[in-house]
Amino acid sequence: MKKVLILSFLLSFVVSIHALTIDEAVQKGLANNFGLKSQSSVIKSSKYRLKASQAGMMPSLILESSHTKTDRTQKNKISLPSPAVPDISMTQVEQEYTEAMAALKYDIYTGGAVTHDIKSKKLNYNYEKLIFDEKKQKLIYNIRVAFINILKQKSLLKSAKQEVSALKSHMQDVIDLAEEGLVPELDKLHTQVKLRMAQQKVTALKGDLKTAKSHLYSLMGMDSYNDETTIEKIDNIKTLQLNPEELFKMAEKNRPILKALQIKYRSVLQSAQASKSGYKPKVYVMGGYKYSDMNESVEPRDNAFIQAGMSFKLDWTKDFNVVNSLKQKAYSIADTRRDTILQIRTEVKKAFEDMQSALENKDVARTAIKEAKEYYRIMKLKYKNTLATNTDLLDAEAMLTKAREDFTIAFYNYAESIYALEKAVGRPLR
Repeated sequence: MKKVLILSFLLSFVVSIHALTIDEAVQKGLANNFGLKSQSSVIKSSKYRLKASQAGMMPSLILESSHTKTDRTQKNKISLPSPAVPDISMTQVEQEYTEAMAALKYDIYTGGAVTHDIKSKKLNYNYEKLIFDEKKQKLIYNIRVAFINILKQKSLLKSAKQEVSALKSHMQDVIDLAEEGLVPELDKLHTQVKLRMAQQKVTALKGDLKTAKSHLYSLMGMDSYNDETTIEKIDNIKTLQLNPEELFKMAEKNRPILKALQIKYRSVLQSAQASKSGYKPKVYVMGGYKYSDMNESVEPRDNAFIQAGMSFKLDWTKDFNVVNSLKQKAYSIADTRRDTILQIRTEVKKAFEDMQSALENKDVARTAIKEAKEYYRIMKLKYKNTLATNTDLLDAEAMLTKAREDFTIAFYNYAESIYALEKAVGRPLR
């Protein structure tokens, strides 16, 4: 029994220390995000509409049956020319009768309604799949940014805690020096105020960290999370050597939204062609079986039949206006695609510039940390030897904290800029 308990404890410990990686977060989001699930249902709905449209290529099965009862029998009177012979009365419609028909109807020519409708539905189905891909890329980016934000908040929290620890250590030095009369008592109050401010900062960052975790888990399709879940750090991202013009071409080739709008344009034009059938004739053939005892004196009551027919219906200018409306919608989609291309180029350019700036800031911030550490070390020694004021030392400590924060922000901003650039061009770059 003890072995079982120990084994259970070890297993739970192993599970608890497993760190969630950024790739695992992405995979869970792709599997559970409700926005993607919603788009999946839209795709399925579009597929069913395509299948429904394809049914127009098949014959229609017609089954009809009715039973009628009237208030009297309808008769047909025939008057003969000789007055000596009485009129003849013949039943035309029985007072109660049954009719039934089973037939197959096939539309030979629909004016292009069926053919163009199928093409339109098929294109729309592909459009919805591309919209799914675009949403998937955006979700992957949002999850990565949310994941990085957690790491950023954790790093800032660590820096804030280091500041609190440093201030507490300095507070003890101030107390010791004040007791020896080497520094004024006011230094204790000054340091205490700084310590309280740093502690408040830690509390605020703890709240920000919880909010960041909640946001990530919502993107992953989870309504709750374990506050103790470990988030694995990301490795130092390799510096990329990229050409903006090549990135623009890459984006125009790979972004799903551009392909989707192109397909949507074609789909709407196919719908316009289908609507033109409204002012074209229709030709059909139909064959089947009929039964009627409307007149019991008529034999036979059932018979097979074959029928060919043509119809034409014109609702004044309705169909013409529907066609023109769809054409204008297609033109609008074409303009939207052109505008989207410009927006994507701007998105790529911004992401590229942000990446360059973040890389420069990261290198500068790394150097600033080394210099701030050295400056703080010197000020601390000078203060203990009464060669620097308390304000000098607290300023040096604040400078070190700021340098750490700047490096954290620059490092994670660089990671975010890489992911933003990948989203903008529609494919991985690493």
